[in-house]
Amino acid sequence: MEGICKTILDLTRSKLVDSTREEELTEILTARDPVRLVTTRSLFPRPPLALVAFEVPRLKEKLWTGGRWLDPRSLSRCLDLFLHGQQDDCIPGLLSALGLDGSSSIRASPDGGLLLVGADSSAEVMARLVQGFRRTTGGLDLQVAAEPIWPDEALLGRSPDLVRPPRFGALLDSLRQQLSRSRQRVPGDSFPTLPGFLQRCQACDQALASERDEELGQLICPGCQTRRATGRAQSEPGGELPDEAIDMSDAGGHGRSDRTDHVAVIVASLSGVDPLVVELGGLDQVSLTHGAMDRVLVGATQALVERLGLRRRYQLHRTGVGQMTVVLPAGRSLDAVRRLVEGVEALLTQEAEALGGYPEIQEGLRQMRLRVGMVILRPHHPPRVAVGLAESLAGSARRLAMSAVGGPDPVSTIDFWVIHDGAPVSTCVDELRHQIHESRRDFRLTLRPYRYPDFRREILDCFRVFRRIPRSQVHELRQVLLADLRAADLNLRYRVASSEDWRSYATEFAGKDPSRWENLLFRTAGDGVRETSFFDLIELTEFLD
Repeated sequence: MEGICKTILDLTRSKLVDSTREEELTEILTARDPVRLVTTRSLFPRPPLALVAFEVPRLKEKLWTGGRWLDPRSLSRCLDLFLHGQQDDCIPGLLSALGLDGSSSIRASPDGGLLLVGADSSAEVMARLVQGFRRTTGGLDLQVAAEPIWPDEALLGRSPDLVRPPRFGALLDSLRQQLSRSRQRVPGDSFPTLPGFLQRCQACDQALASERDEELGQLICPGCQTRRATGRAQSEPGGELPDEAIDMSDAGGHGRSDRTDHVAVIVASLSGVDPLVVELGGLDQVSLTHGAMDRVLVGATQALVERLGLRRRYQLHRTGVGQMTVVLPAGRSLDAVRRLVEGVEALLTQEAEALGGYPEIQEGLRQMRLRVGMVILRPHHPPRVAVGLAESLAGSARRLAMSAVGGPDPVSTIDFWVIHDGAPVSTCVDELRHQIHESRRDFRLTLRPYRYPDFRREILDCFRVFRRIPRSQVHELRQVLLADLRAADLNLRYRVASSEDWRSYATEFAGKDPSRWENLLFRTAGDGVRETSFFDLIELTEFLD
């Protein structure tokens, strides 16, 4: 016996009504026969197990608070330390103190997790989770809830109405309701009025500043000081994640070939996570599924960091199950998107093949795809602005996949935006796009959002030859395209006729037959509106190596 069954036996053997029936319980747990598992309820006076859920309320609001990328990085490292550190305040240390091992941790991600513990120790576990989280994160709150469960519910799930088959979603719904009630009792972050001789924290802009960050010369609150100390300590040699940048203010420098001082903020999320998880059975299936998704996202990110040479020039923020935010130099953004999407899809297939005994999980992993939102901007913009827009773009990519005829399109999708100096900034993607790309009824200056195969054909493949074109000519064509569509068409035709580099682009885009170059700039969409991907390519070119 191993894994979740061994954990259940260890947690329940002391709670048997008759201790002589331990062998019977062991046999039933090993066989995992659904009918016999239900009969184990008669062996206990009450549910002997408890599923403890914890979550960080308003995580993204807390994560992206502050004017520098140092603060999200510091909080992310505090969360990683709480989830994986061996100190007594961290989850592995807490489980070890209770005589439990890692199999009791069903899920552990920055936004929350699930622990399987004995029912009589659930109150102690919740109290220690809250205390440990506050000490690790500099005083932040953690919401906790516990649901008593029987051994059969741990292995099969719970029936929502005693008629339908058991599933994990019923347990999850109960815990979500408890956490929701707990959130309603806790007020949101407040902005207390301070007298004029006192100053707010220059990091979170909320609490009273009583400490000084000597490195940056800022007045900050004790909580931000604790988090920054953790973030900086773990970036030193021997730290937990030494490859990440402490701050992204100089991510494009360090003597590298990046041509701009812009950064790319990439928000990526896997599709179909919730529908898969709620239909699973036992907690072991839930743990396997979450573990597979974590390995996919982290593995794909680590691979692109190594291949693109981004050591100490990127940040990875895991924001939930199947969700993450990557910040890196804008000059590497297209390569990063390509490696991320293709790496995730390859690793999903690999993880699915490794789970041969779980066909439901296999099928769910094979159907998952990536939804990507990318923003390119200067790093002086507050993180909440960049990430807010990137999340809106990821939502736009998700809507594109969901709008496919016949159901969700099983293909990765991407949307992106470039914030130019002095340009309007908003999280309303449709409004921004209408102002710039769709100001005329008969023409669209963009094909965004893209299905990934289209993005690869229209942008990635063309960029290899397009990058050889002088940037002054590209900039000139961009200005003409915004001012006069007819003049832009004539300008492009002239460039193709007179320049070998432009002819190489035309060949890559439309083929070797010159007759197909007629629609090099414009094409007609299904609604009769002319559109172009050329503006999308131009916008990205000025930021890429």
